[in-house]
Amino acid sequence: MDIIQTFQDLLDIPYPFEVDKLERDESKLEVHIYLRIADDHRPESGWIKHSYYDRSWEHLKLFEYRCFLHCTIPLYQNKKNKSTKALKVPFASYKKRFTHKYEKQVLFLLSVHYNFTQVARQLNIAPYQVMNIYEHYVNPSYATYAIEPCENIGIDETSTKKGHNYITSFVDMDTGKILDITDDRSCHAVKEFFDAHPNPTVIKNISMDMSPAFIKGCQDYFPKAKRTFDKWHVWKVVFKHLERLFKKYKKDDQILDKLNYFIQEFEVFYAQKNYEQANTQLLFLIDFIKEINEKNSLSKSLTKHFDGIVQHIQSKLTNGLLEGINSKIQVIKRNARGFRYTDNFKKLILFAFGSIQPSKLT
Repeated sequence: MDIIQTFQDLLDIPYPFEVDKLERDESKLEVHIYLRIADDHRPESGWIKHSYYDRSWEHLKLFEYRCFLHCTIPLYQNKKNKSTKALKVPFASYKKRFTHKYEKQVLFLLSVHYNFTQVARQLNIAPYQVMNIYEHYVNPSYATYAIEPCENIGIDETSTKKGHNYITSFVDMDTGKILDITDDRSCHAVKEFFDAHPNPTVIKNISMDMSPAFIKGCQDYFPKAKRTFDKWHVWKVVFKHLERLFKKYKKDDQILDKLNYFIQEFEVFYAQKNYEQANTQLLFLIDFIKEINEKNSLSKSLTKHFDGIVQHIQSKLTNGLLEGINSKIQVIKRNARGFRYTDNFKKLILFAFGSIQPSKLT
């Protein structure tokens, strides 16, 4: 077996590059592969060989050995205008010290670990080199990123650091793709999404919690979209109010039975498949809780958010998908040890979730 030809095939080195020789440095656990230009290769018409320069690139590991490629690259000069150009290297970028396959591996590891230092330590290179590769291929996609129109979206916020620092995520509820990330969790966050959206009128349903800021933002900028209040957030509000009533009437067994009955009937409400029946069921629950205590905040809250609560029976939307996304975002934040600039955080989130793809490795 010709070992040189085997490496030529494995490396997928195209003509006119050929594997010339191999060297192994056992002390550093490195393999050095030296390339040469094929003897029968000729420059384009009107160009002549002018000079040479040496280049080296790190390639993917060969078992436990770090692998380096070396080649003396010819420079060609134009006979007419005396301009020069180097022979194009198809397996690596100009002036970069890594091959395309190595850079692809860096981006893959970064999409798994979300941490430049951790990836650098794994590959035994410097963190700034990982960051340079990431920014070189991700920044162009991030700069030209545009929201893809869809009918069903979800809105939820998550923290960026300790204190009152938040970002708001807008997600396509059909595909799970993050559409946009805006600063803060206010009405202005919804406005930013509205301004960036190429066609906001296509949005028909919005899943969200009962945040007053999100409600106002959707009323102002998406008035025709139907709002669905997340089922689990509604339950959270219901139990918060019921807890007060249970404490207030803890010695009244008859009322406690009625409160437990209310919980059972609220479960029945979410089990409804018919919108009209669900509408009637919720009206009954509001009246029922008023009979227990006429002046209670639970009946007021259910009345105020009535349409968005009942809309769940038709849309079947919940923020469960967004809660899972927020959990992963928090992992990204922890692994990266925080972010000085929110824009870098948002860019890494979009990269990690595949909303932006690295530009072509060229």
